[in-house]
Amino acid sequence: MYKINEYVIYDDGIGQIDHIEENKVFLLTYPENQKIEIDLSQVVRKICSKEVIEEVVERIAYTCTLQIINEKFRKEVYQDAMKQFDELEWIKVIKSEYIRHKASKAKDFEKMYAKQAKHYLYCEISILLGIDYNDVEQYIVDKIHEEQWD
Repeated sequence: MYKINEYVIYDDGIGQIDHIEENKVFLLTYPENQKIEIDLSQVVRKICSKEVIEEVVERIAYTCTLQIINEKFRKEVYQDAMKQFDELEWIKVIKSEYIRHKASKAKDFEKMYAKQAKHYLYCEISILLGIDYNDVEQYIVDKIHEEQWD
């Protein structure tokens, strides 16, 4: 089960458990540090380990985008990717939207999912690697460039 001070992913973000009562979890949201109350059923999982997030960051440059054959199903594919609450799926969403945005093809829902995926991913990186949330994007860019030059 979950413990006090653990970071968890819930339906709308990431937070640190302040306390648990019955089927309620009281969290401090990250990075906003606001107290909220949610049902235990809204907690998806604990955040991953430092080792996992380091490996995920190293794989960003090599992670494929979402493979969508039919434009009609694009929203469904994005939704399915986000429902997995998986770091690599978040990266796929972010990269897919980025490419489509550059080509002026991104839809509003894609931007929304990419923003949410960035939030989840950046929170985990920030917490686990001790990097300020606002510095995570630059950290990722630096790591990608570092990987390309190794």
